[in-house]
Formats: sequence, C-alpha cells, structure tokens
Amino acid sequence: KKISYFVLTPVDQPGARFYVPAENPVALAKLSPLLTEQALEELVASVDRTKSAWIEDENRRKLRYREIIGSGDRKAILDMVAALHIHRKELEQKGKKFHLCDENFLHDGEKLLCSEIAFVLDVSKQKAKKWLDDRGVAYQLRDIKLENPTREELTAWYEKSGLPLKKFFNTSGLLYKS
Repeated sequence: KKISYFVLTPVDQPGARFYVPAENPVALAKLSPLLTEQALEELVASVDRTKSAWIEDENRRKLRYREIIGSGDRKAILDMVAALHIHRKELEQKGKKFHLCDENFLHDGEKLLCSEIAFVLDVSKQKAKKWLDDRGVAYQLRDIKLENPTREELTAWYEKSGLPLKKFFNTSGLLYKS
C-alpha cells in the first residue's frame, strides 16, 4: 500500500524535514493553520494580566506546562507565559530566584509564540518580541554573549534537547577558530 505524506520544513531550519502521514488522524490533529494578524491581536488581547493562573504544586505545574507546550494551544501557551512572568516578578520583589524548570517552560513558550508571530508578520524574532511588548505581553530577551548561561542552565538545556554536545557550539565561526 502506498502512503501519502505531508512534507513539512521548519522556517528556521530549512534543511530539516518532517513527514506526516496524510491518513493519520492523530498526527493531523496536531497540525494547525497559522494565525492571521487579526487572530494574533485577538489572542493577545484575550490574556488576563490582572491574575495569574499559577500552579503552586511544582509537580502538577511541570505536568500541566508540558501538556500545554505539547498541545500547541496558543491561548494556553500565552496564558502560561503570562503566569510565569507574573510569578517571576513576584519572586524578584521578594528577593527570591525563579526556578530553572520554570525558566525553561517560559523560554519554550516564548519561542513557540515568537516563531509564529515572526512568520505571520514577516519580521525577525526580535521584532516579534517587540510586537508582544508593544501589546503589554512580557518576555525575556537574553543575549548569551553578554549574559552567559550558567553551568546548570547549559546542563539542563543539553539534557533536555537530546542533541549531541557538539550541536551547542558554533565550530565553524571565526571566534571559535581563533
């Protein structure tokens, strides 16, 4: 039997290919059309910035946030990002640190949102972040050249990625070769 596939190429990874069986309802259910600019505006306007949907129990929070990231539900991702920003500000005011796992969920959520916004608006990810900022959605932009990741962050990112360690270093750049 011949199987038909949708061949998907990530915008930011032109060499990568994902093959999705055209007759697999589970796989197809995970695909969703891009939002329009108007739908993006409506989505951002729908976020309630006055309250946080924070989950106190760390284990429940990790499970729920994994589900949200995996679901691709943009509203849930945006609400999660907003809750994480609110919680981080609350911790900063108390002089406490933001947990690394929450930082990772925040990063993943922002990456998903900004990637789609950048594509829909045909702008860079930095401009997508500015677009969110202009609409009152907090985000964190971090230049790792200026603010180097800690050993713990690098270890967590490496373990979470499943990639070979070599992929974390630009070995073809002039700085590396010098």
